[in-house]
Amino acid sequence: MSNVFVSYSHFDELLLNEFFPFKRALERDGLVKVWTDKNIKPGEEWRSEIKSAISAANTAILFISQSFLVSEFIINDELPPLLNAHLNRGLTILPVFVSPFDEEAAKIPFKHQKTKKEENIDLAAFQGYGSPDQTLESMTPLERKNIFRELNRRIRELSAQRPLDPPNPLPPIIDILPGLRMLPVPGGVFTMGEDRLDWTNPRHQVQLSPFYLAETPVTNDLYRRFLEENRTYRKPESWGNERFSHDMQPVVGVDWNDAIKFCEWLSESTGKEFSLPTDAQWEFAARGTDARQFPWGNYGPTVEHACFGLDEKTGKPALVGQYPLGQGPFGHLDLSGNTWEWCRDVWDKAAFRKRASSLVKDPLVTEGDGNMHLVRGGSWLLPMDIFQFTCCGGFPMSNRGVGLGFRLAAPASFGS
Repeated sequence: MSNVFVSYSHFDELLLNEFFPFKRALERDGLVKVWTDKNIKPGEEWRSEIKSAISAANTAILFISQSFLVSEFIINDELPPLLNAHLNRGLTILPVFVSPFDEEAAKIPFKHQKTKKEENIDLAAFQGYGSPDQTLESMTPLERKNIFRELNRRIRELSAQRPLDPPNPLPPIIDILPGLRMLPVPGGVFTMGEDRLDWTNPRHQVQLSPFYLAETPVTNDLYRRFLEENRTYRKPESWGNERFSHDMQPVVGVDWNDAIKFCEWLSESTGKEFSLPTDAQWEFAARGTDARQFPWGNYGPTVEHACFGLDEKTGKPALVGQYPLGQGPFGHLDLSGNTWEWCRDVWDKAAFRKRASSLVKDPLVTEGDGNMHLVRGGSWLLPMDIFQFTCCGGFPMSNRGVGLGFRLAAPASFGS
């Protein structure tokens, strides 16, 4: 059963009353336990009850209004533990925009529990229901009901996501070579795709076996070892350009076949099986089981989360691992920005629609345009307004652009 925590201002109760029939349907079906402060019984200590409810929650609904944003209790007592739970253990935050508000007030000062870094988290940047410009207050009763119906659908979807049973634990982090760390990703069922974006339409359920994925993209240092042992093999398009030549920058200027050749070489050299990740493996590592919009959560990137939006003539990829705030749900870094990353899959724009009607296990697209392969994650060149982990596309397999690199994957047997 999922535990849902609802945070709201009592000044907005009139509109919230329209949500409660939908809440009761969720509870009646035994899918979720929805907690609001109305659950507090007479004589109970309300602060400790709220703290316990937040600790147990795996989803939080925030009914955002100006009253919500000026409530000292919400800002000081409810939001900090909810945001830390979102960043540290993947609690899903679902904002509902209730009425117009001062957008500067929605930028909440926040201290990260793990890194101790202070930043402003913009609640208005989270993917929500309604929008800062079209709030529930401005909608008709029917439009509000449709918003709550969609919210209910999302909560049901989240409650249905469970890890594989029984779990398949993998050995922890494995250092194969200096600069190459493989992190375990547990098997599980997750929601792949995003209804709002045509090229990933529609959302659908995917089941994945456990696997390993490299903590960061392949670096110039690692790729140099490959070139030294394969002296006749061509160098990356960007090789020798000082903007792209630091040992700890991700290698760029490699096409799909270059990435495959590297995987084959490393497999032969180490006796371990390496490959490019499938599209589904890459997305699961970036979004986990809570359908987050970015590897770190549901709010948009800042310059402390990722390398993006740089000038083509003067910019360059960052050294790998420089953005700990951009860490994904399983510990991976640089999943958004820095470099596009080649995946194994052939590009087929209709692939998601073809498998949307049933739960698919370990999908790999092999039919489509054989000259195009899928890339994920965006790059240092990508502007912020289209920056999202679900950012993907099909690139010609011969593309050797300075925004193109790759990351390594390995099967569960890798750790044995």
